Amino acid sequence: MTLERKRLLVLVVDRDDDLKRKTGISTPLLGYDQNLQAAQMLALSDPEEADVNAMFGALRVYKELAEKIGEENVQVATLAGAESEGLEADEKILHELEEVLKIFKADGIVFVSDGVTDEYVIPIISSRVPIISVKRLVVRQSESVERTWLLLGRYLRLAFTEPRYAKIFLGVPGLILTISGVLYLLNIISLPLILTAIGLILIFRGFNLDQKTIGVYKWFINLFRMPPYRQLRAFAAFVSLILLLAGLYIGYVSAINTLTTVYPNPPDPSLYTWWWIDKIPLLTGAFIISSIDIISVGILISIFSNTIYYL
Repeated sequence: MTLERKRLLVLVVDRDDDLKRKTGISTPLLGYDQNLQAAQMLALSDPEEADVNAMFGALRVYKELAEKIGEENVQVATLAGAESEGLEADEKILHELEEVLKIFKADGIVFVSDGVTDEYVIPIISSRVPIISVKRLVVRQSESVERTWLLLGRYLRLAFTEPRYAKIFLGVPGLILTISGVLYLLNIISLPLILTAIGLILIFRGFNLDQKTIGVYKWFINLFRMPPYRQLRAFAAFVSLILLLAGLYIGYVSAINTLTTVYPNPPDPSLYTWWWIDKIPLLTGAFIISSIDIISVGILISIFSNTIYYL
């Protein structure tokens, strides 16, 4: 089916329903006039709202397609979810899409978006009508320092005024600081301990260590559901790792003890580098003699378990 023979629906989706919250307009909106009026009211209510750009962008796409395939073959619509987003919003979007398709039976969707909620909305839309094009609108900003600070100020204001952002940027840090302050006043924990705890939380979240920890926990739980030969291999790998680490530690301690026994007052490595280089054979020998047995056992366990696994 060529583009000239398709009936296309230009679609905008406001997943968190800013349109109704800021203008009182209910969705779905179908037709150029309804969408234009709603976009104008939303722009007057909040000129910085990203959905305004998406709605005006959809109207422009509608005009372009109407000139190519005729107004009878193209229509523009705006759908909305719910302020809470999540399942409630997705069900509402799907219901409104079905209402629109009853009035205008489209063969394809031209999805116009600000790019924020595409990963949530696109599967819902494509489950009913194929999406033949996605147009993402990004507001252009000046590269000057003043404009950058202005944009930063706008986002900071969103963090204070928008409930969904405030919960993350204000609620969670506020809860952590409040609990920490109370514990400090009660002399339960000290200030360095509080800072360390906050630092660890930021590190865990910043490097996604919380998800990795959950992944390791799930792997450990699933280990008991594996066939016996896989459990044996996993257990052997764990034992081999422990033995390897123990061997390295014992070898290191033995090498240091040997050095301090033979040379009770060794010189500074930064000043006498060649002296330390000359003692490498002594340190290596002490390391190998004390650790070779444990490391060898660990390697043999790993080889034996893998041999059984691949038989």
